[in-house]
Amino acid sequence: MTTHSTRTAGSSRSTRLVDTAAGVISRAMQQGCTLPAALANALDSARLLQSPETAAAMQRLRDDQAANDHEYETATARIAALEKAAVEGRAALASFCHDHPDPGTAALGALYLLQQATHGTPMQPGETVPKFYQASHESIVMGLYITAAEARRHCETEMRRDIPGASLDWIEDDEDGVAELVAAFSEDERPTGYVVTALEVTSDYHEGVDK
Repeated sequence: MTTHSTRTAGSSRSTRLVDTAAGVISRAMQQGCTLPAALANALDSARLLQSPETAAAMQRLRDDQAANDHEYETATARIAALEKAAVEGRAALASFCHDHPDPGTAALGALYLLQQATHGTPMQPGETVPKFYQASHESIVMGLYITAAEARRHCETEMRRDIPGASLDWIEDDEDGVAELVAAFSEDERPTGYVVTALEVTSDYHEGVDK
């Protein structure tokens, strides 16, 4: 019974292949192909000259490609959804930091990271991009502020704890947005290591800005 079913299935498959081959040959002849080599090429293009092993291997490759395409489409959709959520979060947090007189270092830091992660994405309607001012000492970040005055006050407060009687002044570099705190002792002025840096966040990447 099993042998008969197998033969029947094999015969049916063979009949389908013959019918398919006949159709390919007929179309080729209608297009002017009459030489045996031309007819053979037509059959080969229709993948009718492949061995069963080759045909199976090709089918596996097609199945793998379809699976890869599906995974790519799924990942792309997931990335788009995550990016949309990040942009919406960025806009909400930017609005909070802009409107709140003292949003705090954690909120400003989170906003800065979100803006860095969403470079190149369009701004939301009404979204503001506040400028950050980073207070640091010897390259160690102490805090982020939305005004230069608050960042400087932080640096000055820390400096006066170390040297209460020092006369403090700021030296600014307009080109790179860096202000350096210096302390005067008698007539000698020395750097303190405290720096306030203006951090501008843009929505677009500009080649060469980090070189």
